[in-house]
Amino acid sequence: MEETETVLPAPSAETGEAPDASPLARIEAALARIESACAHRLRAEDALIQRHGALRTRVEETLGELDTLIEGSAP
Repeated sequence: MEETETVLPAPSAETGEAPDASPLARIEAALARIESACAHRLRAEDALIQRHGALRTRVEETLGELDTLIEGSAP
């Protein structure tokens, strides 16, 4: 028996899926896109949390320096 290769139509530009893809394949592709977007958001959120922590530390240090300067100039 001769094996034949199944040729699928080109994916649509809008969804990246073959136009006649099965509903299950379309759902799985959508789920993969959602998971990818969630992972990206989590990385972005982690970066913002780290940046916020660094900025908070810097502000606290600067305010401490200002307090020291104010105390030193008080009569």
